[in-house]
Amino acid sequence: MLFHQKKKDKIDVYLPFRLIPSDDGGVDIEAYGSVCCVPVYVTSSFICTDSSMYEDGTLAHLFDMLRNPENRHVRVTVTLLNDTPADGKIDAASLAEIYNDDRFLTLELGGWGMFPYSIYEKTIAEQKGVCL
Repeated sequence: MLFHQKKKDKIDVYLPFRLIPSDDGGVDIEAYGSVCCVPVYVTSSFICTDSSMYEDGTLAHLFDMLRNPENRHVRVTVTLLNDTPADGKIDAASLAEIYNDDRFLTLELGGWGMFPYSIYEKTIAEQKGVCL
């Protein structure tokens, strides 16, 4: 019996991004665009474990920077399964690079995923009481 071996590759792409509104104090970012001609929405959630960043306003400043990405593109590591995007993740180092601010390196990646729809748009619609 022959089994077809699935081919997995990882590539880095640069995509525009936006901050997803959140009430939990975490930093949720969605990168969006097309990878291998497939529309993708990659969401990564970051956690701030340094309590002083809350107290001294550093985290609030990072949020302000992320709310206005000014045509910046974040590096997204995409896992391809048989040449089709299957997973993706944004890392804090990419944010530190594009903003030239090492404070982003204190954020820890808590979760990530690739979706066929926009978590950002879904969140905004839910806040307005609209079902998608």
